[in-house]
Amino acid sequence: MSAKIIFISLVTALVVIFFFMLNRTTIPSALVCTAKNHLSLNTQKDGVNIEGEVLLVFRISSAREGVFSQVGVLDVNGQNYSVNRSTTLKFTGQDSDGYLRTQRVSVVKNDNDDLPDAITDLLMSKQKVFYYKIMHISDNVYGVRDLRRTLMVCRTK
Repeated sequence: MSAKIIFISLVTALVVIFFFMLNRTTIPSALVCTAKNHLSLNTQKDGVNIEGEVLLVFRISSAREGVFSQVGVLDVNGQNYSVNRSTTLKFTGQDSDGYLRTQRVSVVKNDNDDLPDAITDLLMSKQKVFYYKIMHISDNVYGVRDLRRTLMVCRTK
């Protein structure tokens, strides 16, 4: 009798695990998130004061590729500059804790992007590999975070 109960319990557990794995939420293959960042940066070493607002758009076009776009206006030491660029990203894998290993493939500055490269170097990381995690929050709501903070919250259609 106890062997029958153990067998039935094991089969029931396997069925529950199978349905859980079948119905679990996955990261959508196409996801677009936006966030508006307000910058206020004073570099004591270089004497640079940067203020402004930049719209960030994070597009995941497939499981292997994405694009990170930046559009906005920055005031650098009293002079206004336009930011309008896109960075192509390549997702190279996923760590055991769910973070996407991401490489910057290329940065394309549009014609009206006139932010000097020296200022770009102050604002952009020199890292070769970045880590992003797409978190399912509820129904069609997702969060995008890096290793330190949540960058944006977005919704799929």
